[in-house]
Amino acid sequence: FGLERLRSFLERLGNPQRDLRFAHITGTSGKTSTAYFLASLLQFQGYSTGLFTSPPITTTAEYFLLNGALPPVSGLIALANQVKPVIDAEYERHESGAISQFELFVALAFLYFRQKRVDYVVLEAGLGGEHDATNIIPRSEVSIITGIGLDHTRVLGETLPEIVGRLRLLADEL
Repeated sequence: FGLERLRSFLERLGNPQRDLRFAHITGTSGKTSTAYFLASLLQFQGYSTGLFTSPPITTTAEYFLLNGALPPVSGLIALANQVKPVIDAEYERHESGAISQFELFVALAFLYFRQKRVDYVVLEAGLGGEHDATNIIPRSEVSIITGIGLDHTRVLGETLPEIVGRLRLLADEL
């Protein structure tokens, strides 16, 4: 686990995450609903909003919701083709190989939302914890932690205090 591969990948893409404003959401239960509610509220206030939830409910394209709408498939294909040379180069650079599928989707979402010039990205953590790919963002305008449970204990900790402690570390860094 770590963010080194993703950090290197994003650098080669021009660090799109640095040009975005985020609302970052983590937790065990309620984070997707919270993300959709927050994105809807921002849209109602007139802000252009990108929404990244994990996992997507029905299609991978849901990683890239723009003002509640799915992106055109042709746009996603163009985006993937744009970053393929970077993926190939990064695979050659790292002993651990290419970035993970989730890391790739996070990076593509940042690039897509920057290209679309969204006002805010509502960003839902994947697994959570300090090494979650969504923690690559430099800061968030708001950070939300929903209910915490004992999911992913092998990675996040065996008890609620351990899990919350890891989340607190993240909040301290913001």
